[in-house]
Amino acid sequence: YVVPGQEEGNAMKLLEHKAGIMVNNPADIAMGILSLMKNSAHRLQSMRQAALEQAHPGAAVEIANLAVEIANRKGHGLTVN
Repeated sequence: YVVPGQEEGNAMKLLEHKAGIMVNNPADIAMGILSLMKNSAHRLQSMRQAALEQAHPGAAVEIANLAVEIANRKGHGLTVN
């Protein structure tokens, strides 16, 4: 299940970059994972690499810093810890 809105875009991005799989219902989640673990070690490693290539681990801090910078330009005197 994908939450409508931004999460739909996130799910599509994972699929487009071959960093995820899609199942039709919650009951198929375990089967999909088990199938990857038992039968598709190479595919699982490829998915991991694809996910790492798309990762932006510092994005939240960058966005917070940008927000603080914009707020400070407007005289709000904020900081990010």
